[in-house]
Amino acid sequence: EGLFLKGMVCTSLPLGYTGEIVPGEFTRRQRPRRRVVVDPETSPWIVKIFKWYVVDGKSFDGIARELNDDPNAPAPAKSLTGLWTHELVRRHLEKPSYRGYWMYGASETKWLSDKDYAKRVPRPEPLKSGQFENLRIIADDVWYRAQELLVNENGKSGRRSRDGDRKSRPRLLRGLFVCP
Repeated sequence: EGLFLKGMVCTSLPLGYTGEIVPGEFTRRQRPRRRVVVDPETSPWIVKIFKWYVVDGKSFDGIARELNDDPNAPAPAKSLTGLWTHELVRRHLEKPSYRGYWMYGASETKWLSDKDYAKRVPRPEPLKSGQFENLRIIADDVWYRAQELLVNENGKSGRRSRDGDRKSRPRLLRGLFVCP
């Protein structure tokens, strides 16, 4: 928690951030300690993603196509294929770290001995959280506008109809139940 409050790298960093070596400080493994800083190479892409979504009104798939078509666009960190997808674009738009609000310990690892693997479980409240203005990439008004649009976004749910005619059979419960 102390490293988090000092702005040091203590978890994997989202796209748009990098670790800057702190001279004279080392980890337990004798690796150089790093401070979280805004990455000047990848942070403009985060600004573009928010602009495309909030200002230009592009869809997640449209943004993913733009990023995949541009050879200079960085690959998302959590992608198995190295390509942007609908879900990866959405996850990047939901990250509060882009507005400078960082959380530590938002989830914990639970070992499931009967299944022989570990599972990440969200905590009711993070261990520590804080606003770091020096790590802000997106303005509050843009980030909150994106969150409003995300809440009202039509989800991909249910099976496709056999005849392809969705309009004649509207989904009565669509939009009533939303997973947080």
